Amino acid sequence: MAVEMLHSIFYGIVLQNSTIGAVFVLFILLFRKMTERLSKGFVRILWILLLAELLTPPLLHGSLYTLRNLAMNVQIIETDKTTLGVEAAGKSDALELQDHVLQKEGGIEDKGLEEKGRQLQPAGEISFMKGLVQGARAVIPAIWLAGAFCLCVVYLCRFLELQKKTADAVFSSRDGCWVVGQVDMPFVMPYIRPRIYLPESLADSVRTDVLSHERQHIKNLDPLIKCLAAFAVAVHWFNPLVWIAYVFMGKDLEMYCDERVMHGKSIEERKRYSNTLLEFASRSSGLTVIMHFGESNTEHRIRHILYAKKPRFAVAFLLAVIVGVSGIVFLTAKKVEGRGNADTLGQETEALLAEKIQERSSGPLIKKCFADFDGDGTGEMFAVTGETAEYGINQIWYASPEEVMCLMDDSEGYTAFWQDEECIYTVNGSQKLFAVPCGTGGSDIVSKCYYVMSGTAYEVHIGAYLEPLDGEDFAVYLDAYDNVYMDGSWSGHTRKAYYLKWTGSGFEEYTAKEISIDELGKYDDSENVLKQIKGSGYEISSVYLRSNGIININVTQDFDQGRGYENVTLKIEDGEVYVVSAGCRRMCHKK
Repeated sequence: MAVEMLHSIFYGIVLQNSTIGAVFVLFILLFRKMTERLSKGFVRILWILLLAELLTPPLLHGSLYTLRNLAMNVQIIETDKTTLGVEAAGKSDALELQDHVLQKEGGIEDKGLEEKGRQLQPAGEISFMKGLVQGARAVIPAIWLAGAFCLCVVYLCRFLELQKKTADAVFSSRDGCWVVGQVDMPFVMPYIRPRIYLPESLADSVRTDVLSHERQHIKNLDPLIKCLAAFAVAVHWFNPLVWIAYVFMGKDLEMYCDERVMHGKSIEERKRYSNTLLEFASRSSGLTVIMHFGESNTEHRIRHILYAKKPRFAVAFLLAVIVGVSGIVFLTAKKVEGRGNADTLGQETEALLAEKIQERSSGPLIKKCFADFDGDGTGEMFAVTGETAEYGINQIWYASPEEVMCLMDDSEGYTAFWQDEECIYTVNGSQKLFAVPCGTGGSDIVSKCYYVMSGTAYEVHIGAYLEPLDGEDFAVYLDAYDNVYMDGSWSGHTRKAYYLKWTGSGFEEYTAKEISIDELGKYDDSENVLKQIKGSGYEISSVYLRSNGIININVTQDFDQGRGYENVTLKIEDGEVYVVSAGCRRMCHKK
């Protein structure tokens, strides 16, 4: 579940936001250049809007189709997200994918178990390069998270280092700030209630200007904005334009703060303030979340203080419109009503896929199943076409925005198909299976089962009728004498796979080991069950204990016309066994 959430966050939010954010940064840099001699108030708003775009999904949904919609529908990389739970890493060719080997659970050995290898075959040709990309996309979210975590650790270390330097700070009630001897630069520490720290060596002649500047930072909420900007860099560390935005935003926050402090001041006061900036001019402070008084870009700050102009009403109105429109374009998205399980696709996509299948099929479309089968935000369709809904020569088709293929063409026999049959099964929150019953009826019915990985359909060979139980648990009906469904549990011949769990690329059997009658006798009420079996004239041929708490007892009885075979299924609960099902009513009484 955690892996699924990580993929969803990275591919569904972070990557989309970073793509649109890159365009937004370029727009802001152009806007910044065009308004270089004007107030930094408008560009400051744009930087704040950029932070909202980088760190949140669309804030509002409206009637306009914006760049956010484009990012949600256009895939940056040709192949889609690797389906969660599929162990495809390290395999260069999808042809090598196989079902998981039967595993041991709870220390149970799989003696007497008939192992059945199931080779997955792709439903279409996949290039070697595409397979490599699929594997890469499976690990990219983990690499992204590791990078973001490391950057946050760097921030934390620098913050703790500065906090250690301010441990001996003394509060000055006169100025409402903290005086510290181990630093030589005034700054604001971004606590919940930000603190202003001044060096002990600060001269009284510049104290007023410095305090006015730092207090204006707090009033503008700049410490909070700087922290959010640092977090945005950590989240989008792979995007160089976000790093560029971080640098220029810091410069603009400082210039806007200077601008507000100097509002209404005389030219002499502006010159004195500029001299103070020169005194504390410093090199770039690098990766930090604090606000230094003497940030870099001192020359541009002084020029802005001395020559910046307040825009006239008409210009200010135009700039406000530009800022407002950019907010709509970059922060909002048109709400797209999806159908089936593909939330981001509408009726047009479903109709288009159905039309593609209809163009290539030889018969009418009997049933279609449209959903986001691999959880990547793109809808796919499975469909059955043929002569009739129940009996006839049928075909099974798969269609995605990239391809259409026939998965099964039963030209020599019949495909039994029921229109009201549920064919889509959600197995792990985002991944879905398509399973349809096929055959001529009776014991010949089998299930055709498919899943989608990176836009390509794969078949899981079942060889039996597949039945969903709960979530990832399934069971199969094989052509055997003891197929019984009772009280939510399946019983079957213990040498065949009846109790199955979906692994992401196939089915894994709940393993079993053969136990003795003496081992069965350690469970409460087992003696009573054994007495009923023997009292019914049956002999126990074998006993199997399964890893899901099911015990199967295979029994036989000789008759004049031959030998009869039956099965008794027990369930372990709190150290006691009770009968779930029995092949003969008079054999055992259910609990």
